[in-house]
Amino acid sequence: MPEIVAKGLIRREASLNYAQFLENYALTKATSYLHAHKDILREVEGRFGVSAPVVVAIICVETACGTYLGGYTTFNLLATQVLSAEPEIYQEICRLIPPEEKEGLTLKTVQKRLEGKSTRAYRELKALLNYTRDHGIDPFSVQGSAEGAIGIPQFLPSNITAYGSDGDGDGRIDLFQHEDAIASVASFLKAFRWSKAGTYQKQQEVILQYNPSLYYADTVLKLADELKGSWR
Repeated sequence: MPEIVAKGLIRREASLNYAQFLENYALTKATSYLHAHKDILREVEGRFGVSAPVVVAIICVETACGTYLGGYTTFNLLATQVLSAEPEIYQEICRLIPPEEKEGLTLKTVQKRLEGKSTRAYRELKALLNYTRDHGIDPFSVQGSAEGAIGIPQFLPSNITAYGSDGDGDGRIDLFQHEDAIASVASFLKAFRWSKAGTYQKQQEVILQYNPSLYYADTVLKLADELKGSWR
């Protein structure tokens, strides 16, 4: 999947439409999700010390409350990233970058980025294979984002082992199921000391661990603030 890897090299956070998640229709959808899953959200508030509006805001921004999970075969995407530093695939990826986007991108810069992707993807591919083996899932059936994140909360595979949580008590962690997704987001935020984040800046720092984008973090916190009135 070299064309997807090539697009990832030129994707710019500033160009993404984060404002859409603060529109009325998105707020209405997030509010409905908040009420539809109120029982598990109340449970994780007590269990992890993470406010429900923040959990829902992340799920809303990540996958529109679980309605868009990404359409790329995660195994194939990660395998391509693993091999992206190989000369043949590296050259193919470079060829697929549009000429107008190559300005400011030297071959050395591209190669360095691909080397970083390759190292990370190798770790994630192993984590994906371990997870699917342990849960009896066909690894080729898993689909996700253009960066290899999967499920309703868009976790990278390695984060499932580190932060995933069984929200419905069936002994499995299934991020394509809402209770487990909600519990896993709360588990992640707890791990980065959300309960100690008493200021906006501290909360922002925790959200940046989930996605290292200030646009993302600010959107999540603004949406969570909008949802507070509907929760209490």
